[in-house]
Amino acid sequence: SCGWKGKGPVNNPVGSCSADDKPISIDAGTGCNGGTAYACSQQQPWAVNDTLSYGFAGAYITSELVGKP
Repeated sequence: SCGWKGKGPVNNPVGSCSADDKPISIDAGTGCNGGTAYACSQQQPWAVNDTLSYGFAGAYITSELVGKP
C-alpha cells in the first residue's frame, strides 16, 4: 500500500518504495494496479509488547468518504 496525493488533508502522504525498497515518486502508482510503488520496509508492523502492536494499512477511499468518521 502506498500514499497518494489528494486522498486526505495532509501535506506529506506516506512515502512509497520500488520493489527493491528504494524511495519512489508518489506519482508512481500502486504495484497492485500496474504501477511500480509499494509499501517501504520501514512501514512494517512492530510490537510494543505482547498485547499491543502497530501497523499500517492501505485503503481505497472515494472522495465521498474523505473527512467522514
